Amino acid sequence: MVNGTGDRLRHTLAHELGHDLLSQQQLPLWIEEGVVQVLTRYVLDEAELKLDDNGWTAQRHWWGWLGLDSFWNGAAFYRPDDTCLRAYQLAELLVRAMNRADAQAFNWFIAAANPSDSGESACHRAFGVSLLHFLIQVLGDGAWNVPARREKAGTLDYQSDNDE
Repeated sequence: MVNGTGDRLRHTLAHELGHDLLSQQQLPLWIEEGVVQVLTRYVLDEAELKLDDNGWTAQRHWWGWLGLDSFWNGAAFYRPDDTCLRAYQLAELLVRAMNRADAQAFNWFIAAANPSDSGESACHRAFGVSLLHFLIQVLGDGAWNVPARREKAGTLDYQSDNDE
């Protein structure tokens, strides 16, 4: 059941329809939530998420304190504290950074991302870099952790220019 009226109802419906569109993909939760956040903003003609200096500082400190394991495995999206909000923000920021870097590679990444390694292997195959590359773009330098690669996670029908 969806409760609410006006803008809140529109936002909730757009968000849940985004999840429905991705339901067959079985994506890592951070990727699905990031894509759904971007789609929701697009459909509702909302401005892109922009963090001010305090927002960036809060993101860096939060994840530096907590660590990223709960983000990568999806548990952060279900926590009752500020972790949930910060997880949605980080997911959206990462998805935007990856899509901006190479939209076609991002599409291949989405097709191959697997929850078993939170998309790390697919990121290597699609972009030629670790998720850490994009995490540093978003959060800056730090002692960030990324999931271990599982080479058998997901499939990817992609050959980069560097593979020829």
